[in-house]
Amino acid sequence: GIAMAQRVAPPPVSFLVTSLAKDGGAAELTSSMLDVRVDKVPAQVVSVQQAGTQPLAFAVLLDISTSEAEREAELKDLAVRIFAGLSGSGNAGYLVLFNQQVIPGKRALQTDEVRAALSGIRFGGGTAFYDALDWTCSHVLSRSADPGKLRRVAVVLSDGEDNYSHVLFSKAE
Repeated sequence: GIAMAQRVAPPPVSFLVTSLAKDGGAAELTSSMLDVRVDKVPAQVVSVQQAGTQPLAFAVLLDISTSEAEREAELKDLAVRIFAGLSGSGNAGYLVLFNQQVIPGKRALQTDEVRAALSGIRFGGGTAFYDALDWTCSHVLSRSADPGKLRRVAVVLSDGEDNYSHVLFSKAE
């Protein structure tokens, strides 16, 4: 007998697209306006939704090292304000603190919980910025950690210095 290979349809893929009108304002897209190809093969557009309606997973990475100690009160306040602005509407926010070690957020927090958590934190130690960014992207903001969130953002409050990481800049990038 002759074995026939059966072609399996690829799984559906979701991606976010920003569309702007000529005047810079928002442009409404429909599926008939899009020509999508995957590896040069035409793909069917099943639906189009505004990205802003999709839930957001966000992480605020706060540098609590000695180099940021002079700005401790300002950075704590800024972290709380960012949480307040991004929370709600099905969004999930995580707080990741770092100095020479990464102090990960284990679960999504509300603004009041962030304020309380930061009240007892004192700044000091070295800076493992690349370790914190790598950990956040691979644990908190990864698709496997929260597959229901299509939009993801990491907000970093730091001077950007790193003197303690095990992860190299190229991997963190």
